[in-house]
Amino acid sequence: MMQTEQHTLADAIDGCTAGLDAPLSCLPRLVYIGDVPVEPTVYGCALLYRLLSGYPKNGLRILEGNPWRTPRFRRLPGVTYEPLQIGNRRLISSRLSRLYGSWLLWKAEEKWRLVDQIMGAFKPEAVLTVTNGFSWLTASAYAERRSLPLHLILHDEWVSDLCVVEWLRPKMELMFERYYRQAASRLCVSPYMAQQYQKQYKAPGEILYPSRAPDVPYFDTPPSRLLKSNHNPVFAYGGTINFAGYPRLLRQVAEILASVDGKLLIFGPLGRERAKAIGLDLPNIVLRGMTPSEKMIHSFREEADALILPMSFESQNMTNMRISFPSKLTDYTASGVPILIYGPRYCSAVRWARETPGVAAVVDVDDATELSTVIKRLCEDGDLRWRLGAKALEAGKEFFSSEAASKVFYSALIRGSQNQPEL
Repeated sequence: MMQTEQHTLADAIDGCTAGLDAPLSCLPRLVYIGDVPVEPTVYGCALLYRLLSGYPKNGLRILEGNPWRTPRFRRLPGVTYEPLQIGNRRLISSRLSRLYGSWLLWKAEEKWRLVDQIMGAFKPEAVLTVTNGFSWLTASAYAERRSLPLHLILHDEWVSDLCVVEWLRPKMELMFERYYRQAASRLCVSPYMAQQYQKQYKAPGEILYPSRAPDVPYFDTPPSRLLKSNHNPVFAYGGTINFAGYPRLLRQVAEILASVDGKLLIFGPLGRERAKAIGLDLPNIVLRGMTPSEKMIHSFREEADALILPMSFESQNMTNMRISFPSKLTDYTASGVPILIYGPRYCSAVRWARETPGVAAVVDVDDATELSTVIKRLCEDGDLRWRLGAKALEAGKEFFSSEAASKVFYSALIRGSQNQPEL
């Protein structure tokens, strides 16, 4: 690309990321098709919501291929949402889920024909999706058939996670490789994912770390109370509990805290019945339910002595732990409360913490004794809590700002529309 063209493209990107009112002249008409809802709730959904919150409203259409539709009060204001039915809600969650999921996988690409019918007069110039569930395949097939740029957001490992019969895994691998290589942009949630997929599929990915909301609370220092002694320590966890190994690790934390008259707060969509079923019904575990990001950050600062970030040690979760990235770090680092990462040394969170010295306390072995030692040190050492909290604030501004994520996202869209290589 000529130098003048590079300058023009860079200027367009800067203009689009300078504020929320990005002009349609530099952004393509975009359709999002995916199973991940666009709503400001749990982290995968919130990532999408935050990325699209500044997009020109008449240049965006959302097709949710999810039987659990986003309520109107959680939708992006002024943006049209439409359903793309992927299957029967009860069957997806039933004992037949593996067989039914296999059927949905087999039919997903064929549903591209429904997209134009659903959108009506809206004619997209680019397609955005998240490689989760089934309808990202619909999105990819639609982009291919309509010769539109396809933009993939890669948040979790898809091939090993989808609930289908095992003999379909090789087919899934081929499907994933095909669309990954064809995509105009591949936005990977961590550098470890980008490295793995580059090696595996011989196509580069860009790093799109999870981002904070544009209006996230901003703090210069950790909460001063961290320096004070606390005989009833409080740890907190914020987010979904979506991997098999998480409940056991959180229960270990709660049991250790109980020995020092402490408690564990859990923020997120965990109800009492589910908590009991997965062993998180201890007397010192307090369920706070779904809490908006801003309110949760303030609660962390007002109540928590440390924030726990578990990463599964289970072998079936190894690939995801290695390449995905915990979105909860965006809100954790915004609070200025010290973070304790408990997970295997190969997982992305531990690797990030090792590469960002002082950002978190780390326990990288599955050992309750070592975990207890670190927890008790955090409970007793106010200076350590303060230092960790201050470093977390600093790192969060560097890695997870809304502006940085928007620049990566918008530049990918613009390059895809202009058929330009990476700058």
